[in-house]
Amino acid sequence: MRMNIHIVSNKLTSEQKKLVKQAEQGDESAAFRLCQYNFDDTIMHHELAKLFLPFALNITKISKTDLNSINSFSKKKIAGCLWDYLHLKRTSMLRYGKEKEKYGDFAINAKTKKGFAWFRDRTIDEKLKFETRKGLFKKAYVSYLPFSKGLKDFFNKNELTKKLCDLIDTEKNAISKIIYLQMQDALAIEPLRDLLEIEQREDYEYQFNRKYSFFAGENANSEELRNAFENELENLVDSLASNKLINYSNNLVFIENIEDDEIKLMQELGFVNLGYCDMISVEKGQVIYKLKDEILCSGISIPSKEKRESLDFEQGQMTNIEKRVLRDVTEALFVDNDGADVVENEIQSIEQGNISVTDYISAVNVTEESKNVSYKAKGKRSVEAVRKLGAKQGEILLYVTVNDEKIKYLGYQPDKDRFYYIERKSVDGKRSARRKYVTYNKKKKRFSNGMEIDKQKYIEIIFGESSKLTTILRAA
Repeated sequence: MRMNIHIVSNKLTSEQKKLVKQAEQGDESAAFRLCQYNFDDTIMHHELAKLFLPFALNITKISKTDLNSINSFSKKKIAGCLWDYLHLKRTSMLRYGKEKEKYGDFAINAKTKKGFAWFRDRTIDEKLKFETRKGLFKKAYVSYLPFSKGLKDFFNKNELTKKLCDLIDTEKNAISKIIYLQMQDALAIEPLRDLLEIEQREDYEYQFNRKYSFFAGENANSEELRNAFENELENLVDSLASNKLINYSNNLVFIENIEDDEIKLMQELGFVNLGYCDMISVEKGQVIYKLKDEILCSGISIPSKEKRESLDFEQGQMTNIEKRVLRDVTEALFVDNDGADVVENEIQSIEQGNISVTDYISAVNVTEESKNVSYKAKGKRSVEAVRKLGAKQGEILLYVTVNDEKIKYLGYQPDKDRFYYIERKSVDGKRSARRKYVTYNKKKKRFSNGMEIDKQKYIEIIFGESSKLTTILRAA
């Protein structure tokens, strides 16, 4: 019996699409698995909420959004929900059609649109005027800079946003306070964007006054707001001795040889002091640091301890080998400032064929048809794999690189534990393509068609001059 099942999603995985088809044909077990997935996905949001329930409830009340949205939306999107709510209270504030589309993003000028993070970092760079110092630093001090503090008086003029300011002032837990500050930064996007728009369009001053006079309950003055924001930011930056500053990343400042009176001053100015840490300053805005026995990163991605130990497939270019090596080398650097043994042992294991074939698998989320995928968006290697293996939009392609110059890549089917490539032929002007399946022989360390893993290619990718690992080692 056919089941009347309709699932609407633009991002169903290939496995879920198969389950949908099976369920539509009457497969009750497939329908049950889909229901179980949806149930688990819903429950997961509420389980996550338990971890930070007070924060989630507070933001729900302020932003006028539901609990599920708090768990799944970015802070920028949550802030957008609040601004939409405030605008809807006065429909003359709404922007329609092309006008809404044009100013929906954080526009720096009419031709170039850049993100809020870019604007924030550029603004702080201009005021800090320091040179990033690379290297491994012991006992650096890390603190969180409250970027949008200068808008506090402005936010205090509205009942809803004042609640957020009060939470920031009264919160004692450093992590919770940073989350509230990040929410305030997200709320700051809209007024800061509008201030920048005035610089490009003189007539926008009138719209600004109408919009924010309603928000603040009094006449809004763009110049006063801009001065308040910039003056406060200058006060924050002036408190940082540029000769002691090691790096800055996503509002986190890392300082060397800080004095007790400097720490006290930063706290009085609104910084959230997190304490001393060991850190690797990799590049400008890229930091790996060990704080209270936890290895964290900002501006650069390092696999967590859980991901290193699980070694499962995920939507990303990184193979299990690379995840393992990056994590192990980073941990070794913080222990004895030397990851050479880890690198040497891993290269030796690859050359001797002592690595599981699944550890070589890369994953790429195919978000568009293979012929349209750009090298810039996905990287040359993954685009070649997508095209050669004929991956479809919505599929998560798993693949390995082999030592055959013509085939280059083998796709992988985890449910059947087999690999495949596409055999293309042209007969009488007619082209055909079909999958050819191969298996991997663990004893012979090769595939059934004689191909082997391209070990040198993987060594180049993971340990080569342009690799993330080499960048970290060079900095440390």
